[in-house]
Amino acid sequence: MIKELAQSYADEFHRLQWELFPEDKMQTGRVIQITASRFSEGVTTTTLALAATIAASPQREQGVIVVEANLRDPSVQRFLSFESGGSLARVMGHGDDVWPHIQTVEALGVAVLPAGSVADAVPSGGEVETAFNNIGRTLEKLRGRYRYILVDTPPVIPFRDSNVIATMTDGILFVVEAEVTRSQVVDFSLKKLSAVQGKILGLVLNKRQFHIPQWLYRYL
Repeated sequence: MIKELAQSYADEFHRLQWELFPEDKMQTGRVIQITASRFSEGVTTTTLALAATIAASPQREQGVIVVEANLRDPSVQRFLSFESGGSLARVMGHGDDVWPHIQTVEALGVAVLPAGSVADAVPSGGEVETAFNNIGRTLEKLRGRYRYILVDTPPVIPFRDSNVIATMTDGILFVVEAEVTRSQVVDFSLKKLSAVQGKILGLVLNKRQFHIPQWLYRYL
């Protein structure tokens, strides 16, 4: 499904790649956060399709990794086939070394750091968002090995997780479900991210309904 999605919207995903990962700002690995206002807007599919696009690009150097930082509703494994076991939660909550927890998805040519469980992230109890204070060290390690680092994060409105992570990334790609998410909701979410100096690099209007052939929209 993910590869087909990336191929169907190849132009759009290539444009995102160029905007989010400009060559003049790629001295080290670049960390981009992907989030939305609420659940089910398409953050995970957008993240994975973008990762697949970058991995297939002839201009790609070094590696691509997807960091699943959505412990609230992890869904990467619903779309990709890999063995469960390692997790970001173990790295954050138990201080594990990150490298043994990374999986390789050969079909897409990308690496994945799965989310894991809330219990692993906060083994002694407490708030989940506090565990994300430790994610900065992990992201810095990944910068040294991967050039393209995509962080799938929970929705902004119900949780503070994305606000914490936003302070540790190079920018944010914000996903909006077309004709469903109200503009006031989007504005509220963007203000929450801006309040922590989160840098919004772009918005994706997802699940858009095309009432005429899609290719015609490019000429309107």
